[in-house]
Amino acid sequence: MDGLDAHWRRLIGAVVFLMAAAFILPGLIQPPPLGENRELTRPPPLPTRLSDAQAWRDAVDQAVADRFPARRFTIPALNALRLALGVSGSERVIVGRQGWLFYDNGSHLGTARNLPPMTDIETRAWLQGLAGRTEALGPTPYLVLTPPLKETVFPGLAPRWMGTPSPDRPALRLARLAREAQVGVLIYPHDAVAAQGPHAYSRHDTHWTGYGAYGGYVELMAALKARGVGQGPRPLSAFVREPLAPGKQQADLAGMEGVKAFVRIDAPSLIDPAVQGRTTTTWLSDNHSWTGPRVIDTGQVGKPTLLLTVDSFSNALLPLLYGDFSRLIVAHNQDGAWRPDLIAAYHPDAVVLEVLESGLPSSLAQAPPASPDALDRIGEALAQAPSTLRPVGSLASALDHAAPAACNVEAASLQPARRGGWRLRTTGWIADPGAGPGLAAGLARLTGPGADLVGELSVNLERPDVAAALRKPGARLSGYDQVLASRALARGDYAVRVYRRTAQGWVVCPAGRPLAVLG
Repeated sequence: MDGLDAHWRRLIGAVVFLMAAAFILPGLIQPPPLGENRELTRPPPLPTRLSDAQAWRDAVDQAVADRFPARRFTIPALNALRLALGVSGSERVIVGRQGWLFYDNGSHLGTARNLPPMTDIETRAWLQGLAGRTEALGPTPYLVLTPPLKETVFPGLAPRWMGTPSPDRPALRLARLAREAQVGVLIYPHDAVAAQGPHAYSRHDTHWTGYGAYGGYVELMAALKARGVGQGPRPLSAFVREPLAPGKQQADLAGMEGVKAFVRIDAPSLIDPAVQGRTTTTWLSDNHSWTGPRVIDTGQVGKPTLLLTVDSFSNALLPLLYGDFSRLIVAHNQDGAWRPDLIAAYHPDAVVLEVLESGLPSSLAQAPPASPDALDRIGEALAQAPSTLRPVGSLASALDHAAPAACNVEAASLQPARRGGWRLRTTGWIADPGAGPGLAAGLARLTGPGADLVGELSVNLERPDVAAALRKPGARLSGYDQVLASRALARGDYAVRVYRRTAQGWVVCPAGRPLAVLG
C-alpha cells in the first residue's frame, strides 16, 4: 500500500512540477520566434444569454490555449519534429526534399504547374499593358524583371508531386509572346539565377539570396546596356558577402513553421563595399519602411537615374545596383506598379518593374492604351502561339505501354495554318486514376503516314462534371483544350491519342476517329 501511495505522490509531484515549469520558465528563457500570420484569440466578453454559454466556453478555451505560457515552446518543438519527418506545421509552407521549404499561396505551387493557366483574354490584356507602358515612355526604356520562383529553379528539391515545371507557365509564355509581338521587354532570369547554384535561394526562405539576386542583376544590366543605359553588369568579384548575424538572415518560411531556433539558416546577402554606407535616402511619404517610396542618392556622379517599382525580392537586388546609378527612385508595387507621377517628377533614364513570377499576370493592369500597330502585332503573336509537335523519339516505348484512362477526347481537329503547316486542336478530359488531382503534364500524339509526333499539353482545366460523374474530387482538374503546331504533313489519315502522366506511369485516351490530311 505504501508503494502505491508513493507512486501517486511521485505522479502528482511530476504534474505539479511540469505545470509550474510551464508558467515559470517562459519568463526566464527567450522563446523561439513563431510567425503564425494570424491574430491570437482574444478573451471573449461574458455571455448575455444562456444560449451563448457554449460558444463563450469554446472561445475561452481557445483564448486560454493561445495564451498558455509554454505554447511558444511546444509549438516550435512539435513543428521541428514534424519537419524532420517531412510534414509541415503551417498551411503556408510546403516541405520539399532534403528539408527545403516552399511557400504555398493557396495554389499548391500552382504557378510552376501553370495552374490555372492564363486565358487568351488575360494574356492579350497583359501584352497590351506592356505595349502601352513601353510606348508611353518613348525613348526611355521600360523593362519588366520577374524573379523566378524557388520551385522552378530547384524542381528536384520541390515535393515530388509537383512534377516538372510547366514549359507554358506565365513567365515563359509572356516573355516569348512579348518578343514575338515586339511590344516590350520581359526579363525572366531563370537560367542566370540557376547558374548561381544551390545558394541562389535559402533552404528556409521564400526569397532569392544575394547570389540569386546577382543572376537577376546580370540580366537586367545587360538588357539596359543594350538599350543605351549603363555599362552592363559588373563581375561578382565587385561584391562581397555581408556579414549578418543568424537572427538577421532571411528565413520567413522557417519563421512560419516556428523552427528558426532549430535549423541552420544560410541566406547570404551581397553588398558593394565601394558604395555601401555612403548612400543617402529621402523618403517621399510617412512610411519609412522598406515598402515606403524613397529616393536613394548613391553619390555616383554622372551615372543614370533608375525608377523601380518593386516587391520584397528587391531587398537583395537594390544593394547590387547602387554602384551603377546616381539615383534610384524606389516605390512598392502595392502603391501602384505604374507611376507616371514619379516619372514626371524625376525623369529617369530607365523604368523597371520588378515583380515575382506568381504576381506577373496581374502586374500590368494599369497602363496607357496601346497603339493600333501594337494591337495588330499582339493579335498576330497570339494566333501563332501554339507549341510545336516533335518526333516522339524515346518516349514511344513508354507511351505504347500506357494504361487505358478514364477519359474522353471530346473534339480533335487538324486545320491548315495561315503560314503553312497544320494545327492540331484537342479538347476533352483525362483523369488520373489516383485519388488526388494528379500531375498536370500531358501529351497529344499524332500518328500517320511517315509521322509519329507528340506535343506537350496541360491537363489542368476545371471539370466539376467529371469529378461528379466519377465520384472523385481529384478528377476536377482533368480538362484540356490546347492547340499544337506541326510542319507539313503527308496526305492520309492520322490517329490522335492523348496521354497523361501519373504517379503510376502514363495513361492514354484515343480519339474516336482518325483525322484526314487531304494534301
